[in-house]
Amino acid sequence: RATVAAIDASGTMQGLGMMVIEVEVRNFKEWYKLYESELDSNSFEQLGVTATFVGEQVRSLGFFSSASTAHIVHVYPSTKEDAVRAAYEAPRDAERKWLDGKIVTGPVRIQSSTLVHKEDTEDLMFVDRMITVTHALANRNPWLDEVAALHLPPSKLLVGVDEHGDDLKGLTVHLFAKSAEKDIKKALDFRHAIDAGLVHPPLESKQSRLLFKKL
Repeated sequence: RATVAAIDASGTMQGLGMMVIEVEVRNFKEWYKLYESELDSNSFEQLGVTATFVGEQVRSLGFFSSASTAHIVHVYPSTKEDAVRAAYEAPRDAERKWLDGKIVTGPVRIQSSTLVHKEDTEDLMFVDRMITVTHALANRNPWLDEVAALHLPPSKLLVGVDEHGDDLKGLTVHLFAKSAEKDIKKALDFRHAIDAGLVHPPLESKQSRLLFKKL
């Protein structure tokens, strides 16, 4: 098949951006109820968002406690990046109850990128997990070829490159069925790319239970 770099050069993904947002929340169910109302209002579509995926990350804080993080991915025309970012960075006013300080316990983390490739080998109906992997890159196109060569179980794959700031970063997003979790994680360790000097560790990997998916 064609390499990702070749597909990228053809302009298939030209003009699209991808953003990953993490919101630390006190109570995920309460937060999601408010955020779901925002999704139902189509306000993100009005900003230009063409695809949205929302999941819940849970991490243990000890034997009796845990913390949740909302894990959000948006795809949109690159010209709309500032508008989409502003929805999460704007003052936490009454219109955005899902950003209220009583619910959100930490800073909203945002990473935007240029969407350079996507693959669909699994129907969204069957995916219930999402994982994002971010890392520094030594060279853009050889790494994209490495991604194209990954032997992945059925999944939805989105590949972005973040060229903001001084460091070049790769960002991959996978939507997959829980049964494929072990194989997905193994493929995404990028061991060969690290050995070849194309990827600079550490890899920042975040996995969540997928609750909302819309294309």
